[in-house]
Amino acid sequence: MFQKLSEVLITKMNFMPSQADPCLMYRNDEDGLCIVLMYVDDNLVIDNETTIRKTVEQLNKFNVTVKEDTSDYLGCEVLTSENKRVSWIGQPHLHKNLQHRFGTLTKVMKIPKTPSPPGFHVVQPTTETSKIDEKTQKLFRSRVGMLLYLVKHSHPDLSNCTRELSKVMDGVTTIQ
Repeated sequence: MFQKLSEVLITKMNFMPSQADPCLMYRNDEDGLCIVLMYVDDNLVIDNETTIRKTVEQLNKFNVTVKEDTSDYLGCEVLTSENKRVSWIGQPHLHKNLQHRFGTLTKVMKIPKTPSPPGFHVVQPTTETSKIDEKTQKLFRSRVGMLLYLVKHSHPDLSNCTRELSKVMDGVTTIQ
């Protein structure tokens, strides 16, 4: 599906793939800048109403369903100003879920000034005895997975520390 949609967008509709993300396509022409975000079968078209309608019509062979309400996209909350010139994308429900599930575990931790202080590295444990128990390891993997989802959609500032934590998904030790 992705390849077919990409091919149509590029060859028939003059869209260009973004260098930053192949799932983001854009076209800048006399109608303005039109952006198409593709994620499995949840796609988002951003532009003025006329261009959006025209783009959707051109994609009719893909059985496009138009959803006027874009307040939620891929689990992210989307807020748009009344004049539709400014939008905000965030994940407040995921923040609340993280706080609810893991808040008591983090209350005793020291809060750093940055998400990942300079020189922060995670090292694989050298012996089986230094690893945490399987139940705690499962909890660790769950937390890192939620952080990865935050990084992907709304918190690139957490990418370095989350990358480091993901290095030990199969066996972490307690902090010394």
